Amino acid sequence: MGYFTWNGKSWNLDEYIGLPQAIRRDFYVCPNNHLYVILNRERVFRSTHPIGYPNLITGKVILDQNKNCEQEPGETGMLGWKVKVEANEFLSIKNPDINGKYTTGSPRSEEILN
Repeated sequence: MGYFTWNGKSWNLDEYIGLPQAIRRDFYVCPNNHLYVILNRERVFRSTHPIGYPNLITGKVILDQNKNCEQEPGETGMLGWKVKVEANEFLSIKNPDINGKYTTGSPRSEEILN
């Protein structure tokens, strides 16, 4: 089972686990960035961590063969590599697209990119 979240550029499919069976599930993202699920209009569950983040980190990962920090003809995106963003109790791992581009949401804090 899953739900979709918007990262500012595209929709991400996220999964949830541990919810009891229900005939009806209503999902809400509130101003505190937590996901709330109401089952059968009588039981409320809240995500343990915020699911939406106000900041976006975008970039491009390339194989810079001449090490001049600029993409030139013939220098390709790093398909198959992973971009990891870490902050206080936050972790996002993204796969760049075929051109090496990636986008991820981020909480307000100091991030470490790997």
